[in-house]
Amino acid sequence: MFFARASSHRLSPVDAEGVDLVCASVDLGDEARGTLTAAMPDLLVLPLRESPALSPASDLLFQETFAQHCGRQAALDLLMEYLLILLLRHLMDSTAVSTGILAALADARLSKAVTGMHQHPERAWSLESLAEGAGMSRARFANHFRDTTGHTVLDYLTSWRLTVAKTYLKRGKTLKAMAPLVGYTSPAALTRIFVQRTGKTPAHWLRDDLAKTDA
Repeated sequence: MFFARASSHRLSPVDAEGVDLVCASVDLGDEARGTLTAAMPDLLVLPLRESPALSPASDLLFQETFAQHCGRQAALDLLMEYLLILLLRHLMDSTAVSTGILAALADARLSKAVTGMHQHPERAWSLESLAEGAGMSRARFANHFRDTTGHTVLDYLTSWRLTVAKTYLKRGKTLKAMAPLVGYTSPAALTRIFVQRTGKTPAHWLRDDLAKTDA
C-alpha cells in the first residue's frame, strides 16, 4: 500500500495470526513531489500477484528489516527506492491513471517529449521541437499533451524548470550559475518567471523554505 499524500489510516489484520508490517516514509524530492504525487491516487493497493517483480523485492525488504546486518539502513533505503520504481511502473502499465504526468510517461509519443524536458531543462525547447521529437504535428501534440496532463506544454516546461531551479537554490547555486542550467538567458529572466509563479523572488523563497525546514 502506498499513500501518495499524508492520510490518517488504520490497518486491521483479517488473519488471527496477524501480519508482518514494514512502514516507511518516502521523500520524493522537490523535482518529483509535485508532478508525481499529483498524478497518483490517494491510496495505491497493489497485490503482490499483480507484479512478479514486486514479490522478491518485498521479500528482500522484510529480510533486511528484521535482521541486523551491517549496512542495513543503506540496503533498506535502496530497496525502498526500487519498490517505488516498481509501483510507478505498475501505475504506468495499468489503467489506474489515465491523466497526469504518469499517463504521459506511459504514452509512447508523449514520453519522448516529457523525458527530454526532464533530462534537459536547459535546452531552448519549443512546441515545434517537442512535437517533432514525439513524431506528431504541432497542433495534435499540443492538444494530446494538454488532454493527458492537464497542462499546456510550455506551462509544464516552465513548472519543471522552476522545480529544478528550487533544487539548485537549496544546493547553494547562484542565480547567475543556475539560470542557463534551467533554460533562461539571465538571472533577471529567471527571477521574473520565479516571481510570476511563486509570488516571491528566489532569495525570499529560499529563506521561507529554510525557515519551514527548521521549524
